[in-house]
Amino acid sequence: MFPFCPQTAILKWILDHDADKRPSAAELLQSDYLPQMEEQEVDELFRSTLANPQTKSYKKLISTIFSQPISRKFDFIYDNDAHKGVNLANLINKQIASQRLKNILSAHGAVELEVPLMLPKLSIYESCSQLVTFMDSAGNLVSLPFDLRVPFARFVARNNISNLKRYSISKVFRERKPHGIQPHEYIIAAFDIISSSKDSITPDVEVIFTIQQILDSFPYLQAKSYSIQINHSSLLKGILLFCGLPEDQLPVVYEVLTDSSNNKAGDGGKTSAYTKLLNSSINEKTASQICTFIAMSGSLSSVSGFLRRITKSGQQYNMTLTIST
Repeated sequence: MFPFCPQTAILKWILDHDADKRPSAAELLQSDYLPQMEEQEVDELFRSTLANPQTKSYKKLISTIFSQPISRKFDFIYDNDAHKGVNLANLINKQIASQRLKNILSAHGAVELEVPLMLPKLSIYESCSQLVTFMDSAGNLVSLPFDLRVPFARFVARNNISNLKRYSISKVFRERKPHGIQPHEYIIAAFDIISSSKDSITPDVEVIFTIQQILDSFPYLQAKSYSIQINHSSLLKGILLFCGLPEDQLPVVYEVLTDSSNNKAGDGGKTSAYTKLLNSSINEKTASQICTFIAMSGSLSSVSGFLRRITKSGQQYNMTLTIST
């Protein structure tokens, strides 16, 4: 007997006198007559295809991905949890709270401004595991808003806005595990003041005063335990310089702290931040001091003395911080 020859079998198949018995290209590729590619070769083929978005192969691959049928199981489980727990009383309370916030913020001259929902996947969220990321039909990676700050900052920068008060009461999203189900949705409120007066603290004071008005407008909050977190780039820079960090390393530490803030562990991200600071060539003493400051919390009277250590050296760092009790 002659040994089996795949080439001969293929020729007989494609030259069959009955046209209906001839294989299609897909059938031929899926047949056992063609040698199977090794997994490494397949991976390399995909990498090569994805590295060239302008090629026909790339567009065909993306088109194939988006042409996949949706199973009934996925259709059922994807947003199954989202339809549970709808409570009329909660909806009414949410509407009342939203309107009360809008009234207060509008009284300060703020306008409601919504920016585009989707963003390209930004490097600022590169190590954020909770960012909800999708691929559009062109193969571009886009994300749902993780917060309301970054989309608004892009809007302000691209429109050269120098003076504006705006508020937004919108949804932000967090990825859920296991993946493949509806992401978590949270409604948060943002109040932003864009001012051309760089040296004025009036916007800062107005924001704090507005927070106080909001808290006073919800009497039941007075019986709750809550905290107000105040952040300022000059304050952060002053703390880092006080800890002995060279100014040229500020961008590196900003990135580490942002990442740790987005991925907080049980200790508020302190351990993660410390490890990443050491990996970024920050010495142990400086890293420890930085983590002590960022993990600091408590009443104003309990932390003001700690922060006064910075203000006493304020001129050395070309900054002035005022802590009042």
